[in-house]
Amino acid sequence: MRQKNKVPYSSYEELKQSVVRAIIKLISRSRGTCVTFTGKKIALTANLPPQPVLLTVIRSILEELRKEGLISRYSGRSHGVRYIVTNNSPLWSLVKKRHYVETKSTTLRYAQALLLEEI
Repeated sequence: MRQKNKVPYSSYEELKQSVVRAIIKLISRSRGTCVTFTGKKIALTANLPPQPVLLTVIRSILEELRKEGLISRYSGRSHGVRYIVTNNSPLWSLVKKRHYVETKSTTLRYAQALLLEEI
């Protein structure tokens, strides 16, 4: 979790890992077939301060995940972009069904490693 006096966006890789952990947490808590979220919800789930500069970096990470095909853009609103993970996503299959796959995606490999640590 967050340490006192530590800038949460000092390391991009650590922040990306926190974002992935937060998305995994949202998926594992869900009871339906999809999860929607904003950058602010990810920040709060990851126990990060919802500062504008941090939310911009989180949005950049979420866009990377979207380009990898792990999440989709649900809608653009006046309060930011809402993203969605459906049960068709490889990330959803990994979290809910523990369906591990060979992949080139470093994000998906990191998520697999996180879930293996839980077992």
